[in-house]
Amino acid sequence: MNAWAWDEIARLAGGAWHIAPESGPCAFVGVSIDTRSIQPGQLFFAFQGEQVDGHDYLRNAQDRGAAACIVTHADRVPEQIKIPVLAVGDALDAMTRLASAWRDRIRAKVIAITGSNGKTTTCRLMQGVCSAAGKTHASPKSFNNALGVPITVLNTPIDAEFLVAEVGMSTPGEIAARTQLLRPDIAVITSIGRAHLEGLGSIENIAKEKACLISTAPPATVGVIPHGIGSLDAALVGDPHRIVRLDDRFKLETSDADGCAFSIDEASFRVPIPGNHNAHNAGLCVLAGRELGISDETTRAGLARATPPAMRFQRVEIETSGAPIIVINDAYNANPDSMRAAMATFVEIVVPARKIALLGEMLEMGAIAPAEHQSLADHALGDESIDRIIMLGESFAGVRIEGPRGMIIADSSDDAIARVAGSILPGDTVLIKGSRGVKLERLIDKLGDLHASGRSKRQENAQTNA
Repeated sequence: MNAWAWDEIARLAGGAWHIAPESGPCAFVGVSIDTRSIQPGQLFFAFQGEQVDGHDYLRNAQDRGAAACIVTHADRVPEQIKIPVLAVGDALDAMTRLASAWRDRIRAKVIAITGSNGKTTTCRLMQGVCSAAGKTHASPKSFNNALGVPITVLNTPIDAEFLVAEVGMSTPGEIAARTQLLRPDIAVITSIGRAHLEGLGSIENIAKEKACLISTAPPATVGVIPHGIGSLDAALVGDPHRIVRLDDRFKLETSDADGCAFSIDEASFRVPIPGNHNAHNAGLCVLAGRELGISDETTRAGLARATPPAMRFQRVEIETSGAPIIVINDAYNANPDSMRAAMATFVEIVVPARKIALLGEMLEMGAIAPAEHQSLADHALGDESIDRIIMLGESFAGVRIEGPRGMIIADSSDDAIARVAGSILPGDTVLIKGSRGVKLERLIDKLGDLHASGRSKRQENAQTNA
């Protein structure tokens, strides 16, 4: 039952009623921090951000059917507000405390997923598996931080059978805090890579932080991890939790632009997302599914209908006056390991014309940034199956390249993106991969604008010849 006493909500959130509820319990249906997407009956949290202050939208929340508002500045509540308003000292703390209480109420099995690379894609794959077995709620987009994880928990329906939660971090201690909130039944670690080195300093520290998803979880939690990651194995030495590894039982069978086939214990599966690394991520989901009592047949069906998240090897076709330009949009984020994985998958794809890789700079690399960008350039130029490699951003400014295939543009402005767009020809296939701050997906709009006149001309000719 989702009934939640108003007084209990106030007590758990550590607040006092500015406008008290009239009577009856709250028929709790979740929370929102954005009135554009709020659902009727949700609690609206008025967070103060750098760009937007939720206190300015209290009337919007009421008009859109919010059950109550939770604020930190009661003096900013308009007179027109008639729904309950709870005043708290710290909105994030209040939300986290409510989320912890809701975690105790729901009966869903919780699958928490972290990793330097692949965690969002693995969440979507695990969501597919669990959805084939029962009612499932999963982290929307990449809701994996101090705010996103409590929102994910609080929006889990009371009758959900599975909750798939993504867990991220950038500084020490974050994984443990989110693990203590989620209290997972299954903890999946996809990879250990060179992400967030600026905040954590070394691969060993990254592994220790990621390992907290298992080491700080309840005793009954089962860990699911890849085999043969020395830093992760070292971080888990002596850990009492049961840990299941994706070892040599996993066999990659085929890999192409349409996806990958693999087997575990001679049981065959297919994932409709290209890239050997995604086959391994799907393999982790198979093992997690088995621990949850989900049959291989159900898992097979769930993987088949899984869809990758936006900007993760997403195919975009740009119509031109000639052959279309194909953009492989993998621009959500990047680090040295995910860059190499994306390029390895790109190499496997058969295309009719040129292959071009547009690589954006990798942010949050700290002192090793120059060496890592040089290493990435050497790696990219070492594979001659990619016809042209364009490296964009200030971090590439000091990189040395040899040969005609490489090009460095030491800024990532709109003008730089337009310059790249102007060099891409009809029929080309372009991989875009870089850190989120670079926003390489701007290339798609630039190409669309650049070829709009050609499309219109072709359509005009088609109509004339009809």
